[in-house]
Amino acid sequence: MKDKTSPLIRVLGILWVASAVAALDFDPWLLHPSTLVLKLPSRQSLIILVLVMAALGALALIAPGWLQSARRRFLLWAGGTTTFALAFLGTPFVRPMVHFVAVLLALAATLLLTVILLRIWPEGTAGTGANIATMAVSLGVIVLAGEAVFTLLPRSHAVGYTLAARLWFERYWGHEDTLGYRDREHLDTSATKIFVLGDSFVSGLGIADPRNRLSDRLQDRLGPKCRVYNLGKNGADTREEYRRLVTHPLKPDVVILVYYLNDIEVAAAVAGHRVPHFYPYGNVPGRVARNIRRSYLLDFVYWQVPQHDLAGYEGTLESMYGDPAVLALHLADLQQIVEYCHGKQIDLVVVAFPHLARPAETAPLLRPVVESLRASQVPVIEVAPLIAGREPRLFYVNRNDAHPNERMNALLTDAVANVLSERLPRRNQAR
Repeated sequence: MKDKTSPLIRVLGILWVASAVAALDFDPWLLHPSTLVLKLPSRQSLIILVLVMAALGALALIAPGWLQSARRRFLLWAGGTTTFALAFLGTPFVRPMVHFVAVLLALAATLLLTVILLRIWPEGTAGTGANIATMAVSLGVIVLAGEAVFTLLPRSHAVGYTLAARLWFERYWGHEDTLGYRDREHLDTSATKIFVLGDSFVSGLGIADPRNRLSDRLQDRLGPKCRVYNLGKNGADTREEYRRLVTHPLKPDVVILVYYLNDIEVAAAVAGHRVPHFYPYGNVPGRVARNIRRSYLLDFVYWQVPQHDLAGYEGTLESMYGDPAVLALHLADLQQIVEYCHGKQIDLVVVAFPHLARPAETAPLLRPVVESLRASQVPVIEVAPLIAGREPRLFYVNRNDAHPNERMNALLTDAVANVLSERLPRRNQAR
């Protein structure tokens, strides 16, 4: 029996040691303050389990016979339980693909442990205790298999604190240039330079292939006589957009400013209003929320149900359009961009986005902004009329991410190209 089982126990030891190593991984993505939306839990319990797992793995490798004693049976069960726990305790910290490997290690260790126990104690395969153990192993295998599958399913989120969104960023966000934009390097050229300026609506949050964004589609439409630069930065507001425009090392010929309702946020804060932050997992007890955040399977399922984590944030900002003091500050911020462009002989075009999930309800909030811009001779493309009469769901990414999707970007490209077709020839003639 010893000769038959010892090699299996040594393999189990390798799996346990590998699990301990995987749990020590740390995703560099978490080192960027802009991506760490939610506070990470403590790693103290994780480190303790890593040490336990490494010790049990070393014991299985060095002295497999010692684990065959019936008096040591609990050590095998302890190792199996620790492997399972490590796979989930490390979830908030490790890279998604490392987590996937850790889950596979835990799955393989669980199955191998079952084989070993059956070989060592075949008489223990009957009775109530054996039935409970069988059910526990079966449930563990199902959970681990499901976890492995959902670790491979990316899904963007409006803010980005879900595990599926983290996987989406790792898989699709790709390269950022030296200025921090999700774009190729912003090099000078003799072609007509067009800046597409804005926040995550411009950078393409939710757009897996950047070639499907407004800026890239415009580049394809306008051809080599124009060079389109993407100046999208997630979470930017009007003041930051102005700063990035005036400090950019290149001077554009055309600026396309993509405006969204939350651009008023800084003006609201300056006026003394408290803008509530996001409220993720707030509808479940804290312990439940912590467990959800440790599992790609549970997290994915949780976010399939419409959640209201952004309701307080969005509602407050939308109410600011009815506050004269806030609106005056915000229009002054926008006017800075207008005056800068006019002073530098830069053509300015503004795209005005309502909340895409509620366009009919939120489009009227944009009216003061649109009227102010048009009074300054700035052409404004209102998105709401472009999608009027059609199902809003067709134009945003998913139920938890109301960023414009590929279809919306394609529709918008046509609208912007039509405006530019009137302005670019005049600009080229003036050169």
